[in-house]
Amino acid sequence: MTKRLMISICCLFLMVTTALADELSSYRADITATRYGAIDIRADGSTSFSINGDKWQIETKVRGGGLKSEESSKGFVENGIFKPESYHKLTKFLFIKENVDWDFDWNAKKVKGKVKKDKYEYSLGDSLHDPISFQPAIRLAVANGETSLNYEYLLWVAKDFDFIPVRFASYKDNKMKDDIIVNRLWIADQEVNFDNP
Repeated sequence: MTKRLMISICCLFLMVTTALADELSSYRADITATRYGAIDIRADGSTSFSINGDKWQIETKVRGGGLKSEESSKGFVENGIFKPESYHKLTKFLFIKENVDWDFDWNAKKVKGKVKKDKYEYSLGDSLHDPISFQPAIRLAVANGETSLNYEYLLWVAKDFDFIPVRFASYKDNKMKDDIIVNRLWIADQEVNFDNP
């Protein structure tokens, strides 16, 4: 159980060398999310990323097929590294509810969290991320020419649209577990025409 929790918050570490964090565009998108399993669940929703100075925030909300999920991560950029400060996820599926909360204390080098009713605490290093805070770091790495990234997700980014993720998939035992696809995209409040970049 502890290993699985660490994998979920210790996704990856990317240091930015050329592009700067403040060069990333804020965006919002309408999405379709599918979770594959004994019963496939499809839900529609939205995702957004905003950055203001050294503060950033990512939010994803989906609803459908008996599922309602809200996920958010807030943090700051320090020396080109995206560092989360808090992560919250509330998922309801039919009559089952799950809360996940993580707080990152960079001064004390500790991350404390609660999954359902269980409490956890881990040492905190620059490579520790929550399940969604690695996305802007990936955008910067790809913008800087990185071609080989080591993580357990597949992320399709749009080069013509500021390397914003347009599809995100996770795998378990070599089978797709989750698939999120962008249907409509707005960059800095301007809608993107995918047919004519």
